Amino acid sequence: MPVRKLVATRSHKSKILKQIINLNLILALKTLKGILHIKSVLKVIELHKKLFVNEIELGQEVFIPQRLSDKSLPKSFMFYDPILRIIQDLVSDDRKEFFHCQNLLNYKNFKNNSLKYYLYDKLIGAEASQK
Repeated sequence: MPVRKLVATRSHKSKILKQIINLNLILALKTLKGILHIKSVLKVIELHKKLFVNEIELGQEVFIPQRLSDKSLPKSFMFYDPILRIIQDLVSDDRKEFFHCQNLLNYKNFKNNSLKYYLYDKLIGAEASQK
């Protein structure tokens, strides 16, 4: 990744973090009521989504933010995975293609270096050549 883009994403990340901190402070003080409170909570969730996707695209280790976690939701939400949906919707197509290629290379590398696949290939290959 070019240095300028890396610096830009890090400064973008710090701006998002500052916005999250400011909004969380306002929400913790309980100064907002009604629709403004709801919009502020939704804005915090949106910022957490942006930060989450940004870290995924940079290839960093990512922890699911508390605001995006479904741990506090009822068990009926167990089979609904919003994290996967966020990743599918917000990650750029270039990064999806990169991760797909990376996974294919890792699989081929595993397959070529695995003793199980080596023995299977030798045994099945020997049987196929005898027929």
